[in-house]
Amino acid sequence: MVLATHVGGEVRASTTGYALGEHMALYFFVFRNSIKHRGILESQQVAAAVDDGFSIPMRAVEILGTAEVVEGAERRQGQKLLSERFPDLEEVWNDPRILVVRINPDRVRFTDWTHGAGHSRETMVPGRPSPKE
Repeated sequence: MVLATHVGGEVRASTTGYALGEHMALYFFVFRNSIKHRGILESQQVAAAVDDGFSIPMRAVEILGTAEVVEGAERRQGQKLLSERFPDLEEVWNDPRILVVRINPDRVRFTDWTHGAGHSRETMVPGRPSPKE
């Protein structure tokens, strides 16, 4: 996944592993005080893009939403999802520098060239429950 944040007056894009949670929430981890972490603190609005390795026909998804560091039960859920996808992460969760982040999607843009070159469609994420519910 490529994550775009806004930090220090510029847009920064970087790669990270992710895991998909309920309601299309994405979980990933950052190091405390890293560029990604500082970008999320400065502006919770982020964009994330996942593609199939740019094969043709291209298929990809772009998620626009808000990111926040999660704690407690939700952090444990994010860790579980990430560890299932990336088993080597199981050993890093006790590192105090590691923070788990959730992106709550507001809009999603799907690209699928199996329907023709350049085909994409954007949609709002309706009825997404508030993380506080």
